[in-house]
Amino acid sequence: MIIVIGIYIILSIIIPIIFKYCIFENPELSNLTNSEWAGFLGSYAGGILGGLGTLIAMWYTVKTSLNIQKENNDAMNIQLQSDIQRRDKESREKFANEIANHLGVYITDISKYYYANIELERLEERKEHVAERLSEQEEEEHTFDIHFEILQSYAPMTSKNRVIPEKNRTERAYVDILHEERRIKEMAIRVKANEEYFIMQTLLKNIPTADNLCAELNEMQNRVRDENVELTEKWVEKEKDLLMWNYSEFRKTYIDKSEE
Repeated sequence: MIIVIGIYIILSIIIPIIFKYCIFENPELSNLTNSEWAGFLGSYAGGILGGLGTLIAMWYTVKTSLNIQKENNDAMNIQLQSDIQRRDKESREKFANEIANHLGVYITDISKYYYANIELERLEERKEHVAERLSEQEEEEHTFDIHFEILQSYAPMTSKNRVIPEKNRTERAYVDILHEERRIKEMAIRVKANEEYFIMQTLLKNIPTADNLCAELNEMQNRVRDENVELTEKWVEKEKDLLMWNYSEFRKTYIDKSEE
């Protein structure tokens, strides 16, 4: 627009000069007097100035409109970028929360598996002790029966009457241990932990910020399923803390920093 105005001004100056020296000062082409020439210049100048004013007004209007449009576009782009970042962050938070849910179930089931196996070992010791006691009582009862048949003695029969209730209590205790053992064995299968482990490994695959978390998951999973490795409560609790710490680091980095 500025170039157009410049050309307009140049032509406005050149055209009167051309008219003056090529037409009006040539008696054969023009018979205008000075006053008529002055009138022409006045009309010409008025038209030129009016056109120039119109061009300047148009230039200013167009420039202002373009500036306003640019500002609006910049504001829209900033808002759009902000919305994209917000939605991306919300999506990442949702994903991180999903991982937290899976990790919580995994840690709970692994802990339940470990402590259930510890309890099974204790129950096994109790079961052996009760079974041994029950065997002794059955042997004692059998001995009393033999004495009673041979001697028809009152004393052995009295002792047998004492042993039978004790034997019944021991049998009930043994049955209770078997029920408890069956219940705890159902808790010591870690099927849910295995399921959650594979879900997390699938979800976190190819996410660099989750490498440490995945490595810690592998460490616990491999150690727990290795029957040749004896686990300790201290190690299990330490691994749980490491898992939660690595998840916290993953969550913070994953949400606040975009992945390449």
